[in-house]
Amino acid sequence: MKDGIYNAKIEDVSLEFEDHGCLCFILYLVHECGHQAFGTINLMNQAQRQFTNTGGNVAGWYIKRVFDICEVNKYSELVGKAIRIREVNGLIKSIGNLIKDDWFTPEEDFKSCNDES
Repeated sequence: MKDGIYNAKIEDVSLEFEDHGCLCFILYLVHECGHQAFGTINLMNQAQRQFTNTGGNVAGWYIKRVFDICEVNKYSELVGKAIRIREVNGLIKSIGNLIKDDWFTPEEDFKSCNDES
């Protein structure tokens, strides 16, 4: 898939502790080139607990932004939602609202966390 912005649909979602203790909130997406996951970052990373824009609540901020982008109020409403994705070098870097110019890019939102680790 070339770098760019594409439409996608959420097929499934997962909020789970992976086997090595990472808390992940993952969106499983389908788009014109196939299936891809978004959100495999560790929401319990020690450095992320110091993230000040959300009072240290990284997991809460992450979930809130996904809900904002998808315009839902419940986890159960995510499946079937259409969104936009921003693909860079084969990875989904951002998810966006289908109509509004509202994007969630975890790498940017949590940049201060990555700088401290």
